Amino acid sequence: MRSLATWMLIVLVFASNLAAEEPVLVVPTEIGAAAGELSSTLRQVIRGDNGKSVGTLIAQDHWNDPKARLKSVILVPGLFAGSDSLARVRQELSEQGIATATYRYADHIAVPPVASELADLLLKLDQEQPDRSICLVAHSLGGIVARAAIESESGPPKNVKRLIMISPPNHGTTLAALDSNEFTEIVASLGGDRVDLGILDEAVDGFVGEARESLQPDSAMLTSMNSRPRSADVRYTILAGTGGPIEREWIELPMMVSELLLGELAENDGANQPSPLARLKSLIETDEWMSGRGDGVVSVESARLDGVDDVITLPFAHNDFGARKLEPKRRDAVDRATELILQRLRTDSD
Repeated sequence: MRSLATWMLIVLVFASNLAAEEPVLVVPTEIGAAAGELSSTLRQVIRGDNGKSVGTLIAQDHWNDPKARLKSVILVPGLFAGSDSLARVRQELSEQGIATATYRYADHIAVPPVASELADLLLKLDQEQPDRSICLVAHSLGGIVARAAIESESGPPKNVKRLIMISPPNHGTTLAALDSNEFTEIVASLGGDRVDLGILDEAVDGFVGEARESLQPDSAMLTSMNSRPRSADVRYTILAGTGGPIEREWIELPMMVSELLLGELAENDGANQPSPLARLKSLIETDEWMSGRGDGVVSVESARLDGVDDVITLPFAHNDFGARKLEPKRRDAVDRATELILQRLRTDSD
């Protein structure tokens, strides 16, 4: 018979996979793109100090159109970015005739060198095409990369007019500090069965390399970045998701029953240490996963940033902008977010 803790985890896993609706989390790809993904002739490779490619600018829709270049968008995908990352945004931009490119980068290495290469690329664009005005639209880790590129001590390149961040972990995410094995270890200590965490395993274990340390809550890198002022020459917008997979009422009754049955043992193990059940409750109740407080990976509070007043919350989940199929509520949220992006672009061009 399954233990109470096992059933609680089943609820968590079911909710997270239901929220996904399709496998939208993908293994991070090598830098660059297959030839079939290139939609124009330009592909500029930026190389690091060791000569290895750490970033690629892939020109896409309308990029080489002289009329469209006056208002250009560079998409900066996140840690789980695949070829379809921000696909819904890119499609709408293309239909509006807006020049678009994507900055693809090695997301397993530290943020500073990747951000530095993006800053160099933007500066080079400014020198070669001074009439091109750029808006950076960044998702998740991409928001941190873009911020680091424009908030350096040397200041932002003159061609960057706006930064729009979707679900940016400006203060980190607890998922970067978790090990998926912790869930199963807790269940085992409570006498439960092995539970396949499915998409949560992918989400937690997807934080690889130096990005894992950088994205932990209030890491040294994020603390340093957040202590800097926002760029005075750049307009900022933050779109934060509230479509987390867990509803509070789903866990309230199981936890209430467990506390009645176990009493103090539900809170500590007799040695003034949190009990396995208390640890499980803490993990499940993290803001990132709770509907109304996070998008499944990044909490609303983590997305907020001092000095940025243009913050909009909508009921989308973290990877909805690359999903091919969504339930109506979340599809409407993505459509609304995309329209808000277009509104900001129109405002900048007025």
